[in-house]
This record gives sequence, C-alpha cells and structure tokens, in this order.
Amino acid sequence: MGSGQKKLPQSKREVSFVGYGGGINGFNTLIDRYVDDKHLIVLLNNTGGTNLGEMSTAIGRILYSEPYDQPKKSIARTLYKTVREKSLEAAISQYRELKKASPQGFDFRPAELNQLGYALLQVERIEDAIQVFELNIEAYPADANGYDSLAEAYAAKGEKTLAIKNYAKSLELDPDNANAVEKLNQLIKEK
Repeated sequence: MGSGQKKLPQSKREVSFVGYGGGINGFNTLIDRYVDDKHLIVLLNNTGGTNLGEMSTAIGRILYSEPYDQPKKSIARTLYKTVREKSLEAAISQYRELKKASPQGFDFRPAELNQLGYALLQVERIEDAIQVFELNIEAYPADANGYDSLAEAYAAKGEKTLAIKNYAKSLELDPDNANAVEKLNQLIKEK
C-alpha cells in the first residue's frame, strides 16, 4: 500500500494519494485514490501482464488536465489478428517491421509474445505457438519465462527432450521458478 504526497510524473502538481495493487496467476488489480479531490481509480485486469500503474498514471493526468501519453497498442492482439487473417509467417514479419518502425507505438514486452503463444496453444496450433515462443526467446534471451513457455509447448507436442532442455534453461535463469521445477521433475520421471 502506498500513501502520502505524490507528484504526478512530469508535473509540478502534488496530490494526496493512497494506493494498493496486487495480482496472481494472470490477474492484477490497482486502486488509486486521490484523497483531497475525491478521485478514485479502480483497475481490474484478467489479461495478464498489463501495466496498471502506467494506465492509472495516465488516468490521473487526465483527471488533473495534465498532458498524457496514449497507451501502447498490444502487439499480441495485432499479431493474432494477422495470424487469423493471413499466416503466422506474416505475423512474424509484421512483428519485426513494427519493432523497427514503431517501437513506441506498441507494447513489445516479453509478456505480449507469451500471450500470443498461449492463445495459439489454446486453439491447438502447437507448431505456431512454438515458433512464437522461439521468437520471444530470440528477442529476450534472458527472460526465464520465455523458456518456461517454450518448454510447455514442446511438452504439449510430446517433445519431452526439448521440453526438459527449455525448463532447465528457465531454471538456470530463474532458480526460483517453481513451475519449471515441478514440470521438469514430472518429465524426468516419465522418461
């Protein structure tokens, strides 16, 4: 819980502020209250990985007639539409082009490609999901979650050796990854 005086980013205005946020398993919440002016911002999210702090700051700036940045577009949603209407290859090409041409216009965090990969897994496009997770690792080789997700896709395909390899890499990058430990132990027992 945060409280006290808060300076709006890139502004001289200070406001009395109380805030609380949290999240678990793909859900996150944020409640910000501007006490003196009786403004309340409540954000509830079930899409995973959304930066609610950025969103709340922009809303706060709107409330106080301060300039604000437009939110970045979801690269996952943009690419998913391309996958549905054209092909995965077209979506990967689009990703590379947009990352060069419009890095400020889209959300390129690793969670976005992960979201796309899991959307493809849900509709049983396992090969496509693997390619998206591989693209995520190419773009963010130090992101442990990317390897964890790729391992999950390989496990769904029945490629136990590749799943084990990627869970191990995820653990190398993040030794506290309990999911990777559990899945790795399960795969080793099955082998």
